[in-house]
Amino acid sequence: TVMAAAANDEIPNLADAEEEEKEPLDVWVAEMRYRMAVAFLSSVWEKCSTELSKLFLSMKDTECTRRSQLKDFMIKATEMQDELWQRLPSSIETIQKELNEWPMDRNRVENDVQASIRERAQAIQIEEAEHKKPSDVADTNPELSSVNDREGNFELSSPLVSDLLRKAKVVEKRGAMMMSGWKSALVILTKDSF
Repeated sequence: TVMAAAANDEIPNLADAEEEEKEPLDVWVAEMRYRMAVAFLSSVWEKCSTELSKLFLSMKDTECTRRSQLKDFMIKATEMQDELWQRLPSSIETIQKELNEWPMDRNRVENDVQASIRERAQAIQIEEAEHKKPSDVADTNPELSSVNDREGNFELSSPLVSDLLRKAKVVEKRGAMMMSGWKSALVILTKDSF
């Protein structure tokens, strides 16, 4: 009952509202309310205008400071860049000499690439052999049990020299997880676009 009474106090009674409308309106009270509202609005507007002008002045000062600092940074950067460019001709001669001495005939480059691939493959094989479990050592393929690994030449040709290969590139690939790092990956495009 206490809550019901409180709820009734909060909800305006329609009969009371109708009675207030029937009462005569005091013009003097209405005018005073209007004048007080105008005075309050004027006071608020003055305070807002003062604060806005202070804010505008501080923003103007900040922008002036930013532009002068930016100008100083640009001048320093161009001076440093000019200094670096002036030192460049002396180092270019040695770089050009080294570049001109690089062997670029096709056979030598192919041999170098093939040697790099073999070295990496051998390193991977050694790493896998070190990490192999004892159960992995046992031969699980009965068809190959009679083959001796030490006999014969079982070296396969590189898939990078296949006629079905259209393009091969090394790219940086990000892992599937959100915070994973970038890793180098070999991407190969075949003639059938896979």
